[in-house]
Amino acid sequence: MISNSGNATGKPEEVLNQEIFKLKMERDAYKAQYTEEVKKNKNLSVSKAELQFAHDHKDLIIANAFELIKKFQIELYGKSSEKAKLLDVYCKNLLDEVELRNLVEEQNQEDSIEQGDSESTDSEESKSTKKVRKIHKEQDLTTLPANTPIINIDHTANSVAPIDPNTGKKMVQIGSRIERKIGKQHTVVIYNHIFPVFGPEENYEAEDGESNSLVVYPQIERILKGSMISNEILAEVITKKYLDHMPLNRQEQHFKRMGLSISRQNMKNWIFSMATRCGPLIELLRKSLLSCPIINMDETIHRVLNIDGKASDTENYEIIQVGTCDSWRVVIFSFNVKRNSMVLSSLLPNYSGTLMTDGLQSYKVAVADENNDLNCTHLACWAHSRRGFVALLKANPKSKCKSVVTYIAKLYKIESELRELFKKELMTKDEFNLLRAEQTDPVFKEIRKWLDAAKIRATQGSQLEKATNYCLNRWDELIAYPYEFHATPDNNLAEQMTRPFSMGSSNWLFSNTNNGAEVSSVMFTLAQNAKLNGINEMDYLWALMDRIPSCSNEEEWKNLLPWNIDLSDISEKKALLSAAKPDPLRTEPYIIRGGKY
Repeated sequence: MISNSGNATGKPEEVLNQEIFKLKMERDAYKAQYTEEVKKNKNLSVSKAELQFAHDHKDLIIANAFELIKKFQIELYGKSSEKAKLLDVYCKNLLDEVELRNLVEEQNQEDSIEQGDSESTDSEESKSTKKVRKIHKEQDLTTLPANTPIINIDHTANSVAPIDPNTGKKMVQIGSRIERKIGKQHTVVIYNHIFPVFGPEENYEAEDGESNSLVVYPQIERILKGSMISNEILAEVITKKYLDHMPLNRQEQHFKRMGLSISRQNMKNWIFSMATRCGPLIELLRKSLLSCPIINMDETIHRVLNIDGKASDTENYEIIQVGTCDSWRVVIFSFNVKRNSMVLSSLLPNYSGTLMTDGLQSYKVAVADENNDLNCTHLACWAHSRRGFVALLKANPKSKCKSVVTYIAKLYKIESELRELFKKELMTKDEFNLLRAEQTDPVFKEIRKWLDAAKIRATQGSQLEKATNYCLNRWDELIAYPYEFHATPDNNLAEQMTRPFSMGSSNWLFSNTNNGAEVSSVMFTLAQNAKLNGINEMDYLWALMDRIPSCSNEEEWKNLLPWNIDLSDISEKKALLSAAKPDPLRTEPYIIRGGKY
């Protein structure tokens, strides 16, 4: 029987409506709760991602901090770059060929292992990864001229004849052998310069109011006029100070032990006199520098106490320029109070060749400024670009920086191999440049690809970012060297010429005035040019002092350039010194006071 309400539950319609309404309310409540939970979960996911990003960022910052700490520890307590292992050695100009080859070969071996070279045995793997031992160069024996004095010391009388184990009798002398040792004793020699003295004819008697006049020989001009020493002594002083890093106060003690009373003030005055007379020669060296197709340029600190009579509290600089051409190599040292673009461009007036420098921004500004009249190609140094990655690799040997360091090493390997082929006259200069450009281009592309990827993953302000930006900001200058024959991947030629100055300044510490600093620049220029051209530095300085007073034209000055000078007469003067003997009749000591000559 069906109820009057008209539904199957038998409940009144009003009650059913209330239940339906209640169910709808519960449904909407559950739906709102679900939406709220979804929203909360979404917010939690975003927060979790932010937390994860913050966590990863902090990890990168901590890793960068540890790299910095390791870097500073290595700088403070680690080995110097000259004595360090393979990855600690900076890429010197073709001097570390073995190390560079090993680095490239080691990386190639690792790449082959990663690509699935699993068929090789453990012994073969150990052989392939074994570091190639550096080949030591044979030491050249000392060569002395045939007229070197000999002292024979016979040890025969002090030798006891041994007993022959076979016969039981004493052995007899059947010959002798000679072992040569080198000895040296620095002896002092006195030069007696004999000049004529002229007077009136014989038996002439002066009249009243007159006096017999004497005329001494015509004065012969000399750099050390009136000094008690000869030119070779000053050549020795200059060589010891500017090549052997022995300051004048130590030389004063050295001469004192030899029995010579030579003050450092006297030595300083002699050096100033020498520098003043060498002006035309320095100008010729500077012209030779500017005629070179490439100039390597660098700078180092030169401490000076007083500039133009006023105390100096700023850093001053010694700027070194090394020019290379087919016929010679020349170096110029210049003292400057600043190292801005204006100063650097003034040292390269109207230069139109190639300029290789480190990363100092002033060089780039000087070349780019049209007012400087510099129409030269600017090259950057791969050795400087490499240092940031090497520092990271020292701090973390597992760093990915090993890849880019290996790529840079390949540039040096290419340079070394092609230079060797050119020495064997297997190619011309144009062929050398073309082949070098072809072989380095793929390496440059690999380096650029690595740098672009590193820039993306590097943390802002990290050492990796700094090292990467250093290369990218100088990329055009870094890849331009293959097209200049005399250029190499780095600026080490100029860097190496800063070392003598830096080592010397650590002994004499500073120059008192800017005039003294300029004199030091002249002396460094003369001494280092002799060394750079492979001639005896002391002989060269000696010859300069002998010949400069008689130079009267440019041709005579050109004959004093280190690649033109003839030093054969110095050998004769050395032989004269060796043959000097004391006066057997003299018993009184000599008192040397100098004189007019």
